[in-house]
Amino acid sequence: MTAAWRSTGVARLAAGKANRGETRMPTGASAEGEGRCEECGSGFVRAHSGMAALCAECAHVLYGYPACGHVMVAGRCATCGWDGSRSAYVRGRLEGR
Repeated sequence: MTAAWRSTGVARLAAGKANRGETRMPTGASAEGEGRCEECGSGFVRAHSGMAALCAECAHVLYGYPACGHVMVAGRCATCGWDGSRSAYVRGRLEGR
């Protein structure tokens, strides 16, 4: 995926014009403050994650950053933007493997 597509995709999400099965980020999130988690692929609000490249959930599971008390609305956390995605590695960590 090219940087240009990512930037266009984020702008489309912020404008409410999601495509390819993507859903909108939480209300109040700006294009500059949104990211795509490098571990699980979920969209997220950077201000609610301790790491620039990981969603709050992956940052918590992998590095012990504070957990978000997820409030899921229409398939996304209204606080941090996480969509419930988990990579195989994160699932394994949570299952004790």
